[in-house]
Amino acid sequence: LPAAIRQLDQLLSGAARTPTEIDNLQGELSALRSLMAYVAADPDAAIAYAHQSIHATPPDLWSVRILARVCLGAALQMKGDLQAAYDAIYIGYGEEQADSHALKATLLVTACQVHWIAADLQGMQQAADQCKGLSLQARMPQMQRWALSYLGFVAYHRNDLEEAESHFALIVEQP
Repeated sequence: LPAAIRQLDQLLSGAARTPTEIDNLQGELSALRSLMAYVAADPDAAIAYAHQSIHATPPDLWSVRILARVCLGAALQMKGDLQAAYDAIYIGYGEEQADSHALKATLLVTACQVHWIAADLQGMQQAADQCKGLSLQARMPQMQRWALSYLGFVAYHRNDLEEAESHFALIVEQP
Protein backbone atom coordinates (compact mmCIF):
# COMPACT_ATOMS: atom_id res chain seq x y z
CA LEU A 1 0.00 0.00 0.00
CA PRO A 2 2.73 2.56 0.75
CA ALA A 3 4.25 2.05 -2.71
CA ALA A 4 0.86 2.39 -4.38
CA ILE A 5 0.18 5.62 -2.48
CA ARG A 6 3.54 7.06 -3.57
CA GLN A 7 2.68 6.23 -7.18
CA LEU A 8 -0.74 7.82 -6.83
CA ASP A 9 0.82 10.96 -5.34
CA GLN A 10 3.13 11.20 -8.36
CA LEU A 11 0.26 10.66 -10.77
CA LEU A 12 -1.88 13.28 -9.04
CA SER A 13 0.83 15.90 -9.17
CA GLY A 14 0.93 15.72 -12.96
CA ALA A 15 -2.68 14.84 -13.64
CA ALA A 16 -5.01 17.04 -15.63
CA ARG A 17 -7.89 16.94 -13.17
CA THR A 18 -10.28 19.50 -11.81
CA PRO A 19 -9.59 20.82 -8.31
CA THR A 20 -12.66 18.94 -7.07
CA GLU A 21 -11.40 15.65 -8.52
CA ILE A 22 -8.00 16.18 -6.96
CA ASP A 23 -9.58 16.99 -3.58
CA ASN A 24 -11.68 13.83 -3.79
CA LEU A 25 -8.66 11.70 -4.62
CA GLN A 26 -6.64 13.36 -1.84
CA GLY A 27 -9.50 12.50 0.54
CA GLU A 28 -9.28 8.87 -0.51
CA LEU A 29 -5.51 8.85 -0.10
CA SER A 30 -5.86 10.41 3.35
CA ALA A 31 -8.25 7.64 4.38
CA LEU A 32 -5.72 5.03 3.25
CA ARG A 33 -2.92 6.87 5.04
CA SER A 34 -5.06 6.89 8.18
CA LEU A 35 -5.45 3.13 7.94
CA MET A 36 -1.70 2.66 7.43
CA ALA A 37 -0.94 4.90 10.42
CA TYR A 38 -3.39 2.98 12.59
CA VAL A 39 -1.83 -0.35 11.62
CA ALA A 40 1.60 1.15 12.37
CA ALA A 41 0.34 2.10 15.87
CA ASP A 42 0.63 5.83 15.17
CA PRO A 43 -2.72 7.08 16.45
CA ASP A 44 -1.86 10.79 16.11
CA ALA A 45 -1.13 10.42 12.39
CA ALA A 46 -4.18 8.18 11.93
CA ILE A 47 -6.38 10.82 13.55
CA ALA A 48 -4.90 13.66 11.47
CA TYR A 49 -5.29 11.76 8.19
CA ALA A 50 -8.82 10.67 9.10
CA HIS A 51 -9.85 14.28 9.74
CA GLN A 52 -8.27 15.33 6.44
CA SER A 53 -10.20 12.63 4.64
CA ILE A 54 -13.53 13.44 6.25
CA HIS A 55 -13.15 17.14 5.41
CA ALA A 56 -11.95 16.57 1.84
CA THR A 57 -14.35 13.81 0.82
CA PRO A 58 -17.88 14.68 -0.31
CA PRO A 59 -20.86 12.89 1.27
CA ASP A 60 -21.61 10.84 -1.84
CA LEU A 61 -18.27 9.04 -1.44
CA TRP A 62 -19.48 7.57 1.83
CA SER A 63 -17.39 4.41 1.58
CA VAL A 64 -14.24 6.54 1.78
CA ARG A 65 -15.69 8.60 4.63
CA ILE A 66 -16.61 5.43 6.49
CA LEU A 67 -13.04 4.13 6.29
CA ALA A 68 -11.82 7.45 7.68
CA ARG A 69 -14.39 7.35 10.52
CA VAL A 70 -13.48 3.74 11.34
CA CYS A 71 -9.80 4.66 11.56
CA LEU A 72 -10.60 7.79 13.56
CA GLY A 73 -12.62 5.88 16.16
CA ALA A 74 -10.06 3.10 16.43
CA ALA A 75 -7.13 5.54 16.74
CA LEU A 76 -8.91 7.56 19.42
CA GLN A 77 -9.52 4.37 21.36
CA MET A 78 -5.86 3.43 20.87
CA LYS A 79 -4.95 6.74 22.51
CA GLY A 80 -7.19 5.88 25.45
CA ASP A 81 -9.91 8.43 24.69
CA LEU A 82 -12.90 6.12 24.74
CA GLN A 83 -15.54 8.88 24.75
CA ALA A 84 -13.96 10.52 21.70
CA ALA A 85 -13.88 7.13 19.97
CA TYR A 86 -17.59 6.67 20.61
CA ASP A 87 -18.26 10.23 19.46
CA ALA A 88 -16.32 9.68 16.23
CA ILE A 89 -18.55 6.74 15.45
CA TYR A 90 -21.94 7.72 16.83
CA ILE A 91 -21.80 11.43 16.02
CA GLY A 92 -20.41 10.46 12.64
CA TYR A 93 -23.37 8.13 12.24
CA GLY A 94 -25.67 11.12 12.59
CA GLU A 95 -23.54 13.52 10.54
CA GLU A 96 -23.24 11.40 7.43
CA GLN A 97 -25.65 12.72 4.86
CA ALA A 98 -25.91 9.54 2.85
CA ASP A 99 -29.05 7.69 3.79
CA SER A 100 -27.38 4.34 3.44
CA HIS A 101 -28.10 1.31 5.58
CA ALA A 102 -24.76 -0.09 4.40
CA LEU A 103 -22.90 2.97 5.72
CA LYS A 104 -24.67 2.83 9.06
CA ALA A 105 -24.21 -0.94 9.42
CA THR A 106 -20.49 -0.56 8.77
CA LEU A 107 -20.17 2.17 11.39
CA LEU A 108 -22.06 0.04 13.89
CA VAL A 109 -19.70 -2.89 13.32
CA THR A 110 -16.88 -0.54 14.25
CA ALA A 111 -18.84 0.55 17.31
CA CYS A 112 -19.16 -3.11 18.30
CA GLN A 113 -15.39 -3.48 18.25
CA VAL A 114 -14.91 -0.37 20.39
CA HIS A 115 -17.55 -1.60 22.86
CA TRP A 116 -15.91 -5.02 22.99
CA ILE A 117 -12.44 -3.68 23.71
CA ALA A 118 -13.98 -1.44 26.39
CA ALA A 119 -15.79 -4.48 27.88
CA ASP A 120 -19.15 -2.76 27.34
CA LEU A 121 -21.31 -5.78 26.52
CA GLN A 122 -24.60 -3.86 26.68
CA GLY A 123 -23.35 -1.28 24.18
CA MET A 124 -21.96 -4.02 21.96
CA GLN A 125 -25.28 -5.85 21.99
CA GLN A 126 -27.25 -2.72 21.11
CA ALA A 127 -24.89 -1.81 18.26
CA ALA A 128 -24.88 -5.40 16.95
CA ASP A 129 -28.68 -5.60 17.05
CA GLN A 130 -28.95 -2.35 15.08
CA CYS A 131 -26.26 -3.50 12.66
CA LYS A 132 -28.08 -6.78 12.09
CA GLY A 133 -31.31 -4.99 11.19
CA LEU A 134 -29.62 -2.47 8.90
CA SER A 135 -27.54 -5.13 7.16
CA LEU A 136 -30.67 -7.13 6.42
CA GLN A 137 -32.31 -4.05 4.90
CA ALA A 138 -29.17 -3.27 2.90
CA ARG A 139 -28.82 -6.90 1.79
CA MET A 140 -25.28 -7.06 3.13
CA PRO A 141 -24.75 -10.61 4.36
CA GLN A 142 -21.14 -9.90 5.32
CA MET A 143 -22.24 -7.16 7.76
CA GLN A 144 -24.99 -9.41 9.07
CA ARG A 145 -22.36 -12.07 9.82
CA TRP A 146 -20.30 -9.50 11.73
CA ALA A 147 -23.37 -8.51 13.73
CA LEU A 148 -24.10 -12.17 14.51
CA SER A 149 -20.48 -12.64 15.57
CA TYR A 150 -20.68 -9.76 18.02
CA LEU A 151 -24.02 -11.01 19.35
CA GLY A 152 -22.38 -14.41 19.82
CA PHE A 153 -19.46 -12.81 21.66
CA VAL A 154 -21.87 -10.97 23.97
CA ALA A 155 -23.69 -14.19 24.80
CA TYR A 156 -20.41 -16.06 25.28
CA HIS A 157 -19.04 -13.44 27.67
CA ARG A 158 -22.28 -13.62 29.62
CA ASN A 159 -21.86 -17.40 29.75
CA ASP A 160 -25.08 -17.92 27.80
CA LEU A 161 -23.55 -20.67 25.70
CA GLU A 162 -26.79 -21.76 24.03
CA GLU A 163 -27.43 -18.23 22.80
CA ALA A 164 -23.81 -17.90 21.65
CA GLU A 165 -24.07 -21.18 19.77
CA SER A 166 -27.27 -20.07 18.03
CA HIS A 167 -25.57 -16.93 16.69
CA PHE A 168 -22.39 -18.71 15.66
CA ALA A 169 -24.37 -21.57 14.06
CA LEU A 170 -26.03 -19.11 11.68
CA ILE A 171 -22.61 -17.99 10.52
CA VAL A 172 -21.39 -21.55 10.06
CA GLU A 173 -24.54 -22.45 8.09
CA GLN A 174 -24.04 -19.53 5.70
CA PRO A 175 -20.39 -18.43 5.89
